[in-house]
Amino acid sequence: DGINFYFDKNPYNKNVDNIVVLDLAKSPKDLERIPTWNAKAMKSIEFKAIASSENPPKHTAASIFDAKKNNVFSEGVHVKGWWQPEKKDSEPYIGVEFNQLEKIKMLYLSEQIRNYTIEDFIIEVMNEKGDWQAIYHGTEIGNGFRIKLSAEPIKGVRIKILKNQKGQKIKLSTFDIFK
Repeated sequence: DGINFYFDKNPYNKNVDNIVVLDLAKSPKDLERIPTWNAKAMKSIEFKAIASSENPPKHTAASIFDAKKNNVFSEGVHVKGWWQPEKKDSEPYIGVEFNQLEKIKMLYLSEQIRNYTIEDFIIEVMNEKGDWQAIYHGTEIGNGFRIKLSAEPIKGVRIKILKNQKGQKIKLSTFDIFK
């Protein structure tokens, strides 16, 4: 009496962002709710923030991770902080190293509001051997960038900034990790 779904997940898993269109032959109001997103934000006690450099005291790598409940950053009336590398840093990166192997489902990144300057970047994961491997190459982060990860066990994840607008400072305000 319900609806049968057939879905080939292989093409879906290869994409960074997906739009799924669902056409129903009848109203779903009497159907049970389909469970969707079950990922949880990682707590900052589960990892160590790492960066190529930082511009203290307000613009450190750790400043974009909330140490209370989880690492989800919420920007309010006053800017709470962002990561900003030193001006002379020619290969800036920020990321985390986990306390143990983790199966990460998604990353959410954003730049400090009114400062979208990142034009080229790569996302890397640290494998079980401790080697960094590039998994994504992008050209814009802006207000909100999400990327789905494979949930394979990894030791860490980072973003390397390859290029930003000439003369502008890098200001990454959000680096949320979901497992």
